[in-house]
Amino acid sequence: MAALLLLSSAHANPTAPDIRTTPPGIQKGDDYAAVVAELGQPNGLAGSDQFLVLSFNRGEVIMRHGKVSSFNLISEQELANRQERQQAREASMAMERERRLAEGRALLSDRENDPAFIALPASARLAFWDAFRQKYPEIDVDLQYQVVRNEVRHERRQYHAQVERERQLRQLEARVRHAELRAESAEREARQAQRQPTIVRTHSYYPVYHNPPPCNKQTNQGTRVVVRSGSTGNPPAQTPPANTRQQFLRESLAHVR
Repeated sequence: MAALLLLSSAHANPTAPDIRTTPPGIQKGDDYAAVVAELGQPNGLAGSDQFLVLSFNRGEVIMRHGKVSSFNLISEQELANRQERQQAREASMAMERERRLAEGRALLSDRENDPAFIALPASARLAFWDAFRQKYPEIDVDLQYQVVRNEVRHERRQYHAQVERERQLRQLEARVRHAELRAESAEREARQAQRQPTIVRTHSYYPVYHNPPPCNKQTNQGTRVVVRSGSTGNPPAQTPPANTRQQFLRESLAHVR
């Protein structure tokens, strides 16, 4: 049914041109000069002498062997409508850009004069300037960004230095504690040694007397050896027991006899 309606409309107005594809004055078989006379100089060319594509504001024209073989063009009215819409978009974008610039400049002035913002840590201010650069690329804040970035680097160096100092302090405290424990242990051992009873060892010395044989009358020489057994050193003088003394007297009398 739809095909029949299209055929009937074509037969009712067989000479009605399609303003999107068939502008007046452009027909298949036209040469390059006729196309330029109707559409003006092309914006671009692509191809060779045998196959050439011409680009215009209204579309493209394809030529084979120097003749128009096909084209895809819009009418002057459609081109004007498109240009009008494009200009409206550009105007809207320009207005949006001006609004964003005004907003960014006001925010920049507010932050630079805000004591609370200035008192924030450098890392928080760096995050703000990073987001500001992404949202308002037209506003130059490279100086503020670099200054805060240097502050962040300085804070990080200080933080790492503080961590290292705390680590060294913990090591030193551990060494001091270990030394204190050793000192306490030594002191405890010394007190225990003082509380132990003193053991006194006594030694008894028993002298042994050896009487040599009678002296030789010819040589008139004799030898007498006295040997005392006991520990080394100078033992205290002791009186020999009674039985030992009696034995010594008997031996002496027998020698005299």
